[in-house]
Amino acid sequence: MPPFAVRLTGTVLIIDDSFTVLKRAQERLQADGMTVRTSTRTDITRDELDGVDVVVIDFHMPGATGKEVVARTRAIAKESGFAPVFLLHTTDDRMAAASKEMGFDGAIAQKGNFDMLSKQVGAAIRLKKLTAKTT
Repeated sequence: MPPFAVRLTGTVLIIDDSFTVLKRAQERLQADGMTVRTSTRTDITRDELDGVDVVVIDFHMPGATGKEVVARTRAIAKESGFAPVFLLHTTDDRMAAASKEMGFDGAIAQKGNFDMLSKQVGAAIRLKKLTAKTT
C-alpha cells in the first residue's frame, strides 16, 4: 500500500468456490485494513452476514449461480435488518453489465485483478459509511 493511501476499516464477505481467489483476495483486502470473511458455500447464514459492509459474490458457483446466491443472501440480510452492498465478481463482461438486473448493487468485472477488487470494495465501504452518516 502506498504511504499516502488511507487504510479502510470495514468488513467484507467474499463468496467464491476458488480457494486461490479467496486467499489472494483476503490477503490484499486485509493488507488494506479491511476485515475479511470468506466462504465457498452458497447458503450464507444470518450470523455470517452480521456486521458485513460488502458482500462479493462469484457468479459461477457449483450448484448455484451468483443471481441465486445474491437473491438468497439479500433476503436474509433484509430479514435481519442488515444492509450490505452486494458486488458481483466476474470475468464475464455480459454478466457484469447485467449485474443490477440480477440483484447486485454493482460489479467488479476484472476477477483476478486484486488491485481493482480493493479499490472497488473500498469505494463501496466509503459510500456505505457516507450514506449511513446522512440518514
